Amino acid sequence: MIPQKLRKQIDKDPYYKKCALTGFTAFKIELHHAIIVGGSQIQEKWNIVPLWWRKHSPYGDEDSVHNCKKTKDLVELIALKRATKKDLQKYRKANLEQRLKYLEKKYGGGKYR
Repeated sequence: MIPQKLRKQIDKDPYYKKCALTGFTAFKIELHHAIIVGGSQIQEKWNIVPLWWRKHSPYGDEDSVHNCKKTKDLVELIALKRATKKDLQKYRKANLEQRLKYLEKKYGGGKYR
């Protein structure tokens, strides 16, 4: 569940009108919390990634974020690349800066945003 104040910010932002993986805009877009720390979703704008429902739902494509480790990693990479260094340092115990480096090395850093 996204807090109301954050939801209002997201609703005004054009970034959230298209799928971050496919670029599709003409389909249902769902919001995905990419990273969970300590059993809780990080409720920050950078961590919420818009996905076409087929790439989000466990009932969607077999490569949806809930069915495929690579897709989950790519969505996490997108979120981490949207965060600032200061954002990542808030979650030092989760070592998100190291996770970003790992995912960039594994998948490349330039294409995913």
